[in-house]
Amino acid sequence: MAEITLSHLLRLAIEQGCPVSREQAVAFLNQEGNAYKLWKHMMQAGEEFIAGKIPSLASQTGTTDRV
Repeated sequence: MAEITLSHLLRLAIEQGCPVSREQAVAFLNQEGNAYKLWKHMMQAGEEFIAGKIPSLASQTGTTDRV
């Protein structure tokens, strides 16, 4: 289980007004591959965010060459 996933789950539970203990969160994440599912979703969201920023980054630097 990824530690960042645990911290995100704990924070989200608090934000939703339904705090859980660290032990409850760990048990949830270790159940049925939930940690991997959450990690995979976060990585996909990160990739989409970065992909959306690349065109503006290239135009800011004047770079259009691809690596």
